[in-house]
Amino acid sequence: MRERARAVRAREPARAVADRERRWDLRLIAPAAVIWAGTATAVTVPDAVGWALVAAAVAGIAVLVVALVASGSPSPVRTRRRASLLAGAALLLLAGAALGTGRMAHDTQRAGPIGAAIVAGRAVTADLVVSEEPHPLRPDAGTPRDAQLLVRGTITAATAAGARFSASTPVLVVGDDRWRTVRPGQTVRVAGRLAATAPGAREAAFLRASAPPRVLVAPGPGEDLAATIRWQLRERSAARSPDAGQLVPGLVLGDRTPLGEELRTVMRTASLTHLTAVSGTNCTIVLGCVLGLGVLLRLPRWSLVPGALAALAAFVLVVGPDPSVLRAAVMGAVGVVAVISGRGRTPVAMLCTAVGVLLLVDPYLATALGFALSVVATAALVGLCGPIGGAVTALLPAGPAARVPVPVIRLIAAPLAAQLACAPLLLLVQPGVSTWGVVANALVAPLVPVVTVAGSTAVLLGSAWAPLAALPLQVAASGADAIAAVARTAAAAPAATLPWPDGPAGAALLAVASALATGVLLWAARRRARGPRATGPPARSPHPVRPAPARRRVDEALRPPPGRTPRILRPIPSGGRAGARLLVRTAVVTSGLGLVAAGTAAFTTAVPAAGEWQLAVCDVGQGDGLVLRAGEGTAMLVDSGPPGPAMARCLDRLGVRRLAAVVLTHQHDDHYGGLAEAVRGRVPQRVLVSAADATLAPPVAALLGRTATPVDRLQAPAHGSVGAVSWSVLWPLSPRPVGDENDNSVVLRVDIAAAGGPPLRVLLTGDLEEDAAAALLRAPGTSAALRGVDVIKLAHHGARNGGTALLDAVRAPLALVSVGRDNEYGHPAAAVLDHARGIGATVWRTDQRGGATVRRTADRVVATALPP
Repeated sequence: MRERARAVRAREPARAVADRERRWDLRLIAPAAVIWAGTATAVTVPDAVGWALVAAAVAGIAVLVVALVASGSPSPVRTRRRASLLAGAALLLLAGAALGTGRMAHDTQRAGPIGAAIVAGRAVTADLVVSEEPHPLRPDAGTPRDAQLLVRGTITAATAAGARFSASTPVLVVGDDRWRTVRPGQTVRVAGRLAATAPGAREAAFLRASAPPRVLVAPGPGEDLAATIRWQLRERSAARSPDAGQLVPGLVLGDRTPLGEELRTVMRTASLTHLTAVSGTNCTIVLGCVLGLGVLLRLPRWSLVPGALAALAAFVLVVGPDPSVLRAAVMGAVGVVAVISGRGRTPVAMLCTAVGVLLLVDPYLATALGFALSVVATAALVGLCGPIGGAVTALLPAGPAARVPVPVIRLIAAPLAAQLACAPLLLLVQPGVSTWGVVANALVAPLVPVVTVAGSTAVLLGSAWAPLAALPLQVAASGADAIAAVARTAAAAPAATLPWPDGPAGAALLAVASALATGVLLWAARRRARGPRATGPPARSPHPVRPAPARRRVDEALRPPPGRTPRILRPIPSGGRAGARLLVRTAVVTSGLGLVAAGTAAFTTAVPAAGEWQLAVCDVGQGDGLVLRAGEGTAMLVDSGPPGPAMARCLDRLGVRRLAAVVLTHQHDDHYGGLAEAVRGRVPQRVLVSAADATLAPPVAALLGRTATPVDRLQAPAHGSVGAVSWSVLWPLSPRPVGDENDNSVVLRVDIAAAGGPPLRVLLTGDLEEDAAAALLRAPGTSAALRGVDVIKLAHHGARNGGTALLDAVRAPLALVSVGRDNEYGHPAAAVLDHARGIGATVWRTDQRGGATVRRTADRVVATALPP
């Protein structure tokens, strides 16, 4: 039987064999996707939910195994059924392994006393193994900004509350300039206070250093050599030109430390930021150079793989064994296989295998945007580069004079495929779409390997004798200057950035647009390659039929030379069935890339399920709009933002159908303007306003007159409850107005209960200014009311006149800033934000991160992005 099957397979045409093998390799996409979804879920969901999912996967495997055993004796139908059951059991097994691995990685970081110290925000003295060089904090990094440097490391031992314990917890240390001298591989002792990070973050906590580091263990010889090499490359490239000093370290070693803000901005606008980070391209170039050198030296084939792996290990050692570098190394190896094989099936299989293995080894890659970009870009180069290259060739004008060399087609197809695939993900971190990104990437593509190879050569030669590095370093510097010139030109070009809706909704819309653009391009190329449709029966001719000019150009341009490995670029099939298959494949690939974008967005900006969130701050622009969950579909609204539909859309997004109460902290348009649309279809049962407001604003009075909603006036010490929400009034103290309208704002202490967890304690401050805040703090009973607050809404949108006294009195771990993007008032004030971060608070700004939902778990306060 086996001999007959082998004989049948031997008689199959080569195309049929290739198609069967390709279909088999594509089946690896499902296991990779299951592992990705499992690990992403495991590191983001609460503990109980994560282990419940693991148990569900195990139960599903048991059910499938029982069904498999009970399937009876073999038959054609039962054989297919058994195969389906085995496939389902395998996928469930992978899901269970991914979930279990993710939960173990999550729990291991927070196991023991270190977890309790993080939850309590305690001060600790810790032994820290530094894993990355310090780098300056960026204003949009989402981390405390008053310090100058951010250092990644792992706590191996710590002392808290007089007890000494061991740990293995990665943290982000926020320190001052005295931390600039630490190096990877060092073990330092640090004193500071812990604060929990957001769910899904690789590091379990922030550690704000209150003292300089004290070195306990020096780095090993390997780490010391790598640090010296990086320092030498920075100094030598900076001596060539300012642009080279900023770009060469990033292009060669992924070192972004010297990159200035001006060049960083133009590189981002020109969609060239990926060049300054270690990516699969860097590793591909290193591996390609080693393999090419081995071929030129006629080394035996068995020696090429160990040599390439050794070179890659040395490169990782110099750059640093960061997870992003390890990811890039694996993706670089996949890229080399793609180039060498010249076929799509092997890279697809290896890409899926690499994704699965990397996620099982490091589950936190599942929620990393850099990992998603790397996978999507590699998949685009493997699956889309060939069809797009063939389409571009088919659409070019006919004639020998218009013939474009294949390398030029590659320069166009590769960045176009990567741009179409990665644009939805990039939109999550930067506004707008780069219109000149494809052109800029095509122009710099020949320069990148020159800079990388020349810079790497300079590193190797300079390590032996500095003068030997002069020539290759000059070549690298010249290439870096040219790349900087291209970036500045693209950034200054007309319409350099196309406005586009941001957030997950914008990313999904852009994914659809990219898929449609790809489909239209391939459809147009297929029609051009087929030539004009004949209107009558074909004329008989004694001469052989010649293909259409467009089709002939495709064949001639992309036909591989005899004896050579086939090129990656594929021509556009002209037959109806072949063209349909191509369009189907393209639709599958682009849909898959869109799903990856949507999945990553879901895991990075997902809204907690109904019942999990307790508080929501809505992105209403320049104004306030907060929602307190009182029950299923029921909420208490505090302010409604400026005029417009933003507040109503936020309530719809949260599933709020009934408003048990509405609080208008004071009578300013940016706090009541959106009320009319917010209450449409959900008339509130009562409206609460400040007792110091003698009259209501005319729009509010007119609206409440139409709805006949009762109005109550609040002053301390009034209190009440609405479902799960209990509130007490801290300000105003009397109905007599104090100062201007802002100082009459209602200040509420709110406790929001949740089933199975502790209440979330919130302080809502309206637009209270500094003098009124001081009077509030002097009032009897205020200090007791402010004790134990988890969340504070910064007064007056974080303005300077809101002061910092309430922040110091509350010291809440989370500070919310409801503020509009690029507002004319300059809100929020940097000094206020710096002060909040300085006392250990995590700051959430709606102008930078959009709205958020907040909930309290047993051990921490969790803020999650709320999609628009």
